[in-house]
Amino acid sequence: MVDENLFPLDEDGYTTVPVEGVDVPAGKEETAKLGVDACPLQALKLD
Repeated sequence: MVDENLFPLDEDGYTTVPVEGVDVPAGKEETAKLGVDACPLQALKLD
């Protein structure tokens, strides 16, 4: 399951994170890490 607030999905079900990234709200860090780790293309990263 994807947290669509952190990883919005397009109509085909792909994540559409803006190039400039997103700010992860306090308390959502672990959810963000799980989402990044689950990316099959390793196209996401956390700073």
